[in-house]
Amino acid sequence: LFRANRPLHIAHLLFEVGKGTGSLVVFFDGVAFDVAEVDVFVRASQSIPLRNSHTVFRHRIAGLVVHITHLGRDFIFRWFASAKRILVCLLFVSGILLLDKPLGISSNHALQAARRLYNAARAGHAGTLDPLASGLLPILFGDATRYSDYLLGADKTYHAHLQLGVTTTTGDAEGEVVSQHAVHCTEEEIDAVLAPMIGEQQQIPPMHSAIKVSGRPLYQLARQGEVIERAPRRIHLYVVRRLGPIVDGRVWIEIGCSKGTYVRTLAQDIGAALGCGAHLQALRRLEVGDLRLADAVTLEALEGEAIEARRQHLAPADALLQS
Repeated sequence: LFRANRPLHIAHLLFEVGKGTGSLVVFFDGVAFDVAEVDVFVRASQSIPLRNSHTVFRHRIAGLVVHITHLGRDFIFRWFASAKRILVCLLFVSGILLLDKPLGISSNHALQAARRLYNAARAGHAGTLDPLASGLLPILFGDATRYSDYLLGADKTYHAHLQLGVTTTTGDAEGEVVSQHAVHCTEEEIDAVLAPMIGEQQQIPPMHSAIKVSGRPLYQLARQGEVIERAPRRIHLYVVRRLGPIVDGRVWIEIGCSKGTYVRTLAQDIGAALGCGAHLQALRRLEVGDLRLADAVTLEALEGEAIEARRQHLAPADALLQS
């Protein structure tokens, strides 16, 4: 096993007959450890007579999970016999990473990439971004995962790029074009449509969403051509304003909203109110609670840093309680 080019060697694992005790010696960074916390998964065993006249079972091990403390850090080592060798060394990392998720990958893909860069034993994210969306994705390591609900329920701020005059099956750029209309609306007319949207309202979730009905995500039903009735959800819009001029039928809008708001549904509603239709062309998340995209780091930047430098990007777990 290698972590940062440092080998881990399991010297021996012997279980004495009748005692049920084990001895595991690990050499890490040239230091020998008698490891106390070991979970052993035994697949089979055979009796081996030794020269000192007592018999031991040398087990064919199905897997090991080893926990050691070294230089003030906790490490977990995992090995499974089917892999032929020790494969994974995971570091107990705790904290919050503010990641600037790039376009083209899922939130889970970004999470796993960050987890590998930190060798983290436990990780999660607080708020999914679709592959066509970019921006702030809070990654939670270790103890910080316990507080994810604070961020999942937090208000969000987005910059949304709307394509006017074109509607799609999904309400965003991934869907097939349903209709196209000429765009004659003015910027003042857009402002007049946006202003009344601020406040509390009921929003019907789109069919192309991860909401489950009878255990199945809606997007699976949508891909099969099914459309079912969805219960409206209460949302709150704090900010809905135009950010710039209309350029080639497209306009940027800032949206500050509560948990559970579907921005592409807002794009469709705006297009319908303007009479030309619209869909969400691009989306960038700027804020989650008190966390800001300006403080985020990219995967590319992390890949170019040593692990100690990467750790400097982590905020303490209790920072979630302040957001």
